Amino acid sequence: MNLLLLGGAPGVGKSTVAREVLKLCRRDTSEHSRDHPLVQWVDVDALWWHQPWHPDETLRAMVRDNLRAVLANSAAAGVDTVVLTWVFQSAQLRDLLVSLAPAGTAVTSAQLVASEESWRQRFAADPERGTVDEFYADRYASAQESAGSADLVLDTTSRSAVECADFLRRSVPGLT
Repeated sequence: MNLLLLGGAPGVGKSTVAREVLKLCRRDTSEHSRDHPLVQWVDVDALWWHQPWHPDETLRAMVRDNLRAVLANSAAAGVDTVVLTWVFQSAQLRDLLVSLAPAGTAVTSAQLVASEESWRQRFAADPERGTVDEFYADRYASAQESAGSADLVLDTTSRSAVECADFLRRSVPGLT
């Protein structure tokens, strides 16, 4: 199995690019066709959606266990590539996810970056996000900074989500 760690600041385009990757990797619906890879997308943020939300060690352990199980089940089911989206603020977060993958999983990390002006415009355009506060500004800065430790860095400032997805499809093992 292959694992694509797709990171970047909140609002930089991770979910949009992941959706486009899935569109580009559509499978033939006939029962025995393997013309296209089987690709699964997991948004790690979704594993944190619990109430009450207290990011303590109990919740962290639950998220780790859930993600480990999802990856193991994906490998057992014959998934070619799992695309994991998350705000990777450091190489340590990437290392954590890699440690949860089944043995022998090939890993590629890709970090989406954008100019601050472009990022702020996208962020403000999303009605669910609100305004850029100190928390999100810090996430933006740390995600931009951690791009240097990624295998691939894609600047989304002047690229469409389709262009980014196509680049990933051509660059990441298991997506072609």
